[in-house]
Order: sequence, then structure tokens, then C-alpha cells
Amino acid sequence: MIGLLRNVVVAVCLVSMLRAARADEADPGISSTAKAGFILELLIPDFRVERSFTEDTTRYTLAVPFAVHAGDVVAGSQRIGFNHVAEIQYVIGDNVWRGSLGERFQLADRRSDTIAPMPIFELGGVFGADGYGGAIATGLTLGDASLGSHMGFVVRYVVTNRETRADVGFDFQIPLNGL
Repeated sequence: MIGLLRNVVVAVCLVSMLRAARADEADPGISSTAKAGFILELLIPDFRVERSFTEDTTRYTLAVPFAVHAGDVVAGSQRIGFNHVAEIQYVIGDNVWRGSLGERFQLADRRSDTIAPMPIFELGGVFGADGYGGAIATGLTLGDASLGSHMGFVVRYVVTNRETRADVGFDFQIPLNGL
């Protein structure tokens, strides 16, 4: 069922990107390269190495995040970008499906309106066949906080009703409304 839903989302994104630009569009959106990157994100999930402190095991997880850029706020010399993120996760080998919902904060120099190094922070909840609980994350990425897009390394710490675990992975994100 999840595979079918994901294929429908990919198909809708492809169709919406292939439409012809209207004559009254001053800015048709982000570049074709970024759109191709978004499709690639859906087809090739984020890969994470996960360590369970409770069970003393190492697992490998695939994750597909669906982000929506909620906007950004300029505070002093900093720009803070906000993304709502829903994610589907699959633990390889254990055949476990999970979901997560969270908020991702991107911190960047307010004078930067291009891709630049920036830290990110994430708070969220996780739920699935292996328990439910909360998560906190941080990482260093390259991206644009005004668009909500980034790529880089993120470290997460997760506490559920069944275990405590951490993971590290390469995160690539282009929000759905950035297209």
C-alpha cells in the first residue's frame, strides 16, 4: 500500500512539473535541476546507519521525507527557515515500517540568499511497529533557508517506549512547495 501511495505521489509531481509555463508567470519556480533532484529524492531514499543502545545492534534504514516549507523569519543577522516534515522509514533486514512527523529548523546568515553552510535542528515524533516516542536531531548542511532546501549530514537521537537509538545519515531535502 505504501509503495502504491509513493508511486502516485511521484506521478503527480512528474505531471505537475511537465506542464507548460503560463505566459503570466514571472517566476516559474526553481530550476529543472532542483526538480530532477526532488524526483531523485523520491526514487532514492535517504540512507541511515542506526545504532540501538537498548539492544546493542546496528541496523540500516531507508527514509523518504516529504517536507513543506512553512516560511522563514529574519531575527537579527540570522534567517531561520521552518519545514514541516512527514517521513516514511523502512528498517532493512528487520522488515519494520515507521513513520515520523516533525519540524525542521534551518539557521542561515540573513544576507545569504544562495546555497550556504547552515546548521539544522529537528524535533519530532516517531511511530511504528517497533514503538513510539520522540526524536531530536542536528546536523550541518548546505542549503538555502529561504527555500527550505538542503543536503548534508544529520545525527538523530530517538527515545521510544521500546528502545533508545541514534542514527547518522545523509539528508537531501527539497520541499514539495518549492517546486
